[in-house]
Amino acid sequence: MADAKGIGSFFKMKCPACNIQLKDIIEHKQRFYICTRCKGAWFDKGQVPALVNTIIAEGKIASPSAVEVLKKKPIAYKQNDHPPRRCPRCDEYMETLNYCYDSDVFVDKCPSCHGLWADESEIEAIARYIKGNPKVRELAQSYAEAQAESIRLKRKNQRLKEEFKSSGFSFGRLILMRLSLIPVPLRDDNLISTVPYVTIGLIAVNLIIFLLQSVFVQDLESYASMVGLVSANAFQPQRLYAFISSMFVHAGITHLVSNILFLWIFGDNIEDRWGSLRFLLFYITAGIVSNIAQVLMYPGSIIPGIGASGAIAGVMGAYIVLYPRNPVQTFWLGEIRQISAFAYLLPWFLIQLVFGTIQTTGSCQPIIGYWVHIGGFLFGVLVAYIYRKRSMV
Repeated sequence: MADAKGIGSFFKMKCPACNIQLKDIIEHKQRFYICTRCKGAWFDKGQVPALVNTIIAEGKIASPSAVEVLKKKPIAYKQNDHPPRRCPRCDEYMETLNYCYDSDVFVDKCPSCHGLWADESEIEAIARYIKGNPKVRELAQSYAEAQAESIRLKRKNQRLKEEFKSSGFSFGRLILMRLSLIPVPLRDDNLISTVPYVTIGLIAVNLIIFLLQSVFVQDLESYASMVGLVSANAFQPQRLYAFISSMFVHAGITHLVSNILFLWIFGDNIEDRWGSLRFLLFYITAGIVSNIAQVLMYPGSIIPGIGASGAIAGVMGAYIVLYPRNPVQTFWLGEIRQISAFAYLLPWFLIQLVFGTIQTTGSCQPIIGYWVHIGGFLFGVLVAYIYRKRSMV
């Protein structure tokens, strides 16, 4: 999930040693990235064995002597003799390890995308090790079997995806199905006395980011893994930014429009009541708290969470406390009806709670972040309740 392959053209990759832009080259029908200064090279997962086998097949590498083989000591990891390096793909700190455990060739490996960074001459050293190792045939057979299994699984996943698409399902339709359980809000009858600059600004930012994403991002899954919140690594220092960045990324037009609709209807009144600066602080905090709730419920999930719904759920939680009797016009089952905010928002929250519980107890993957909605809504209720209590004093 954390594979960031496919974003290289949008986010320029830099050398982890020199911090200059890497140059992409085509070698042996594969794309590699090299540093023109230190001559180091970046290899995505699986590229090193393929390149090494090609080098050996071309007869460019001599076998190591028996003395060289006997001198090798199996050291899995070693202390870096250079500052910690970041992965050019996903910007996580890489680990320095002994290639194939006992090769005595140390390379930097990303624990997230499993790509390798090799300094100049290390690829040749790896090739010499593989050619002179008596276990080459056994390792090659194991590698071939692993590759065959990987191809089989990829084909199976592709077939399942095609069946899923042919059935007419999509992430957007999944959201529409969920929205169909409750009326769609159209507007609220609650006049405001100020211009909701922050609400308008948040809507504009989400629209702009979605447009840029639609133009420049070719692989949404990899992009979401980079900017979205992945529970499995959410609290790593280099990934903390995702608690905020995930709030401004959406999976599709339906996802975006539904969030903007709820923010526009319920956000302006909260901003009018609390002021623009307080509202902005509340919105961001609600988004962070809602993301924490999702991480706590699914600590090992590798599915990236994206969308502003957690922060907007916080706004809705505040609305039900501050304006419970306010009329809300809704559309449901072909009719426009007017109900109170309490009568609308409470069932909405209960639906999130029911589906979130089913999703958790059923060991389902969090395709929709119900606990993001639940955490954000409860946070909004709590903050608004404290605010109302203090206002009465």
